[in-house]
Amino acid sequence: MNNLNRRDSSRARVRLNGPALNPFRLATLGIFVLLASASAIVPGEAWGVVTSDGDGTHVVAPGVPAFGLNLDGVVRVQSDFVGSGVLIDDTHILTAAHVFAGGIGFNHTSFIDATIQFDLPSGRVTVPVSGYANHPGYDLINSIDDLTVLELASPAPAAAPRYGLYTGADEIGKTVIAAGYGETGHGPTGGTHTDGAKRAGLNRYEATGEQLAALFHPIAPRTLAFDFDSGQAANDFSAQIGAADLGFGADEIGLGGGDSGGPSFIQDTLGEYRVAGVNVLIYHPPGTPSTDVDSPALTNGSWGEMAVSTRVSSYLPFINAAQGGDVTRIRRLDDGLSHVESGAGGKSVFRVENASGGAPTSLELAPGAVADSGRWTPGVEVSGSSLVQLTGGSVQGYTGVQLTGHGRLEVSAGSIISRPDPLPGINDRSFGVRASDDTTVDITGGDMSGDVSGLSAIDRAQVLITDGAFSGVVNGALSSGNAEVRIDGGSFTSDEDAFKAGGSSAVEVHGGLFDGAFGFLATDLADVEIFDGEFNGLDDGFDAGGESLSTIHGGSFTGDDFNGLFAFEQASVDIFGGEFFGAAADIEVIDSAFVRIIGSHFSQPLGLLTPESGMLSGRYFDGTPFEFSFSRSDMGAILLVPEPSSLAALVMAGACLIARGRKPSPRAG
Repeated sequence: MNNLNRRDSSRARVRLNGPALNPFRLATLGIFVLLASASAIVPGEAWGVVTSDGDGTHVVAPGVPAFGLNLDGVVRVQSDFVGSGVLIDDTHILTAAHVFAGGIGFNHTSFIDATIQFDLPSGRVTVPVSGYANHPGYDLINSIDDLTVLELASPAPAAAPRYGLYTGADEIGKTVIAAGYGETGHGPTGGTHTDGAKRAGLNRYEATGEQLAALFHPIAPRTLAFDFDSGQAANDFSAQIGAADLGFGADEIGLGGGDSGGPSFIQDTLGEYRVAGVNVLIYHPPGTPSTDVDSPALTNGSWGEMAVSTRVSSYLPFINAAQGGDVTRIRRLDDGLSHVESGAGGKSVFRVENASGGAPTSLELAPGAVADSGRWTPGVEVSGSSLVQLTGGSVQGYTGVQLTGHGRLEVSAGSIISRPDPLPGINDRSFGVRASDDTTVDITGGDMSGDVSGLSAIDRAQVLITDGAFSGVVNGALSSGNAEVRIDGGSFTSDEDAFKAGGSSAVEVHGGLFDGAFGFLATDLADVEIFDGEFNGLDDGFDAGGESLSTIHGGSFTGDDFNGLFAFEQASVDIFGGEFFGAAADIEVIDSAFVRIIGSHFSQPLGLLTPESGMLSGRYFDGTPFEFSFSRSDMGAILLVPEPSSLAALVMAGACLIARGRKPSPRAG
């Protein structure tokens, strides 16, 4: 087996596990069946905005606040079923799981056609749904964990409000604004018809699911409930649980079919309305006497029945993870630095960008802080001329930190971790740190790890590494494009290349530990200069391929199975120093690769080595003795050059190149 085939075989050792599933992977939609249980619960269906003051009232006009709240961000969800939802950021809708996922064993066949409809003063705007994330514990039959985050194919209209999530645990007793596109009707008879209009009204959260379950109501935990009051004590179920309330008169509403997934808002301590519940079902409450105004056997959203919402405050980690983080835009403070202390930033992804006026924005992650995107987005995004300093804590994301523009990153401690790439070899975006454009990275410590690479420097990025740990399945770190990298120390580990220099990048190494199947790979038109460092490979210590140009002044290069130095394709390597150890040969040269060894007292004649293998000894220019075995094949050439180089030696080297038909690399000068 020749070295090229051996190298390809080594690369085939990359993991063979299957791709991870994207939480927003499209699913198919089948026939949805509503089931009625013995307790008269209607699972998976919230029976619509039914009003107390007459049939068909409480319509919400676009751009006109209802009860002091602009509801243009409450949306109509259209798929095989019609439901409601609420906009929680630029590209995500919060709704009920049963609107899309059915129940256990249900499949979707037409989800690909699902849309979100915004009714705005300018007219209706429709945005396709590109995916969704159901809560993993979702159970249709028992209405458990009935929550889904939808992903829009493009950002929502700017005119639609984005609503925050309620984070407190004091929802009981607070006034609710409930809204949706469901059936309408009148309190005495419940929901009777739908006309496609958005409606809203008031109610009050009166019990939790846990409280109702203790009274033998078959209601799921982590839910909130309110009853539909007529203003008469006979229809006030909440009185039976010690929360007597006759309602809001003409403003009181219940829920109807199609309101599933719609929001219930309450005010936080600052008076801002936030989404506290996602409406999921109504039911006829047990009890004697019955509070249901029309029939104890019919659950239709009439006076005296209960409505149930999934409790948003109990699902914040799931929602945050599904939407890719609670996006925080850090603005420049008076001191020019925004500090994220221990515990702050929770499950957040930070987008650090230029503030208005062009002033750079800064962000510091202190020890204990966490920035976690929760899914396939960067943990921290840096753009413009912004600065991010990591002095501790943890950054996690599909790529840990992504830099663009003239962004800057300084790392002295902490960890930057990427999530596994769901499609290895296709997306190739799973990096600890990814620096592109004209960004600058200064790393003096910390741990950078990626499913592909711990560090990726591309385009014109400039990277200085003094210390730190870099690990990845494919590369510990890599450079490409016209990136410039200087390494003074640190450790680089990988299943494949501990460091890969490609493109037209320039890499200068003054120290560090490199461990992988291959300690270092120079390829393409990369320009590599090594002064010191320890390069250990299960196969080779240092591989030079493509049309790369490498200059080695020192360091230790060990190949456990094959070569200390392996040069192939049209690579050029100049050796002024260093130690090379290989199980097969210390130095091997094949294809049209060209290796020059500069020194004196050679055991072989000056000029091109003619033997295909053997031993070579001598002294480098600084007087350090060396001895290593060599092997060459094809047109691979090893040239012994005295130091300082004589004109004759240079002429001979040029003549050898011409005779071999090799076109010198333009980067070789």
